[in-house]
This record gives sequence, C-alpha cells and structure tokens, in this order.
Amino acid sequence: MVTSMWRFGRRTRTLFPSLVLLTAVLALGWTFSDVPPSHRNYEAVSSLAQAGVVNGYEDGTFRPDEPVLRAQFAKMVVNLLGLPVSEADVCPFLDVEKPSDSLYPDNYIGVAAREGITKGLTATSFGPYQKLTRAQSITMLVRAADTYHPGVLDEPYPGWRGQVEAGDPTHGVNIRRAEYAGLLAGLDLARFTPSESATRAEVAQIMANLKGKYTPLNVRDFGAKGDGSTNDRAAVQMALDAASKSRTPLYFPPAGTRSASRSRPPTSTTKAT
Repeated sequence: MVTSMWRFGRRTRTLFPSLVLLTAVLALGWTFSDVPPSHRNYEAVSSLAQAGVVNGYEDGTFRPDEPVLRAQFAKMVVNLLGLPVSEADVCPFLDVEKPSDSLYPDNYIGVAAREGITKGLTATSFGPYQKLTRAQSITMLVRAADTYHPGVLDEPYPGWRGQVEAGDPTHGVNIRRAEYAGLLAGLDLARFTPSESATRAEVAQIMANLKGKYTPLNVRDFGAKGDGSTNDRAAVQMALDAASKSRTPLYFPPAGTRSASRSRPPTSTTKAT
C-alpha cells in the first residue's frame, strides 16, 4: 500500500491515503458579502458555491435569510446530485416558464420531476415561485439520498427522540430520520419549525451535510502539503478543529499530487439559486 509523508512539526508521521472518518468542513478563501466567516452556515454556503451547487446574486450577496423558491430548489438539488440537464429534459408543468436561452427553470424542474425528487402541486402545475417549507426540503433531500446514495442516512433506533417536531403525517418520518442522520447539523434546531419557509442558508446547510456524507474532503484543501518537509500541523489541525458540523470522510492523498484550484463563487444576473 502506498503511503504519504505528512510532517507535523518535529515528528514526521506516515499516513495511509485512505478515507478517514472525521468531522470536517471545507476552509475557503472567499465568501459572499452577506455570509462572513462568522455566519453560522458560512462553510456550507461557501463550499456549495465553489462546487457550483448554489449561486449568488450579481451584487455579490447570497441573501441567506431569503426563502427558497420551488424552482430554485429544483436547480440546487439537480446540481447537488450532478445530474445532466439539457433541452431534451422537457418540463411537464404548464406554469413553468420555458426560456429559449436558458435551461433554468424548466429543464432543471423537468429533471427533478422525472427523477421523482420534486413533485408538482397537480399534474400540470408546479408552483415554481412558491416558497418551500423546511419539511418539504427535508423530504426531497432524504428522497434524493435514498435514490442516489442509498445507505448514507442511518435509521434512528427505536425510541430515539430528536429535538425537532416530527409529528407531521407526511414529512415526520423524514424529519426524524434527517435529524438522526445529522442532516440538520449546523441549524438552530431550537427555533426550527418544519412548517415554516426554508431559507437559502438552511437549505445550503442541509445539502452540504448530505454532500459531506458521500464526498470525501481532501486534506490539501485545508492547506496541507504532504511533501515530507512542510510542517502541516496547522493545516491538519484546522480540519480537526472544524470537526463539529457533520461526519465527513477526509482523504490524505499520496505525495506529489495536487488539488484543484479554487475559484470565486458563481453569480447570476437574474434569479439566484
């Protein structure tokens, strides 16, 4: 088995480049103007923006406290799952605009509906600009996880009781399961009412928690070099200190490999997602 040399001060340790289950978040060098590093959901919003899952507005803001619209959520979840989108993905709902120069919103909604992640209000209406409730967003993300990453969400053991109200006959089971599996980590659960509108920051946090369950983080993204001579103590400690959000695989790559470069978060000139 190949090993990499990671230096932590005076002593050099040899680590196997395997997936180590650690709680970690991605440390990024940029952010939206209204989502500073001190924001509760900074890591979630920033990491999803870097991954192209969410967009900001052209003024450099993310508007974390604004409610998520159903059309926005459809695009976000399709991007999260990495599903391909094209003009061939016809939207079946009559109330969704179909611009000729953009795949949003109709083709994204078409993919999400076809895959059974989102559902219409009726057979012909989707309500693209209606607000999405927290309970609805949770159910759709649990559904997405079960479809594309089965097994990543643990089932609560009999008798387990969470902090969030889960008595809803439609969404209660998924709310309970999401909380137990850690999808709601990083949210203010004391004020988390499932029937209220989900904010952009809340949905980003839940999506980031889900993404972290099946996407390993590279220790180099925290600034570690792994070249046998650089002191990586601070970088590795940063990953360990950030281990309070959700359980995320952390990867120590072989020496000599490089991480992809970072870029600024994408922006939208119309409706942000």
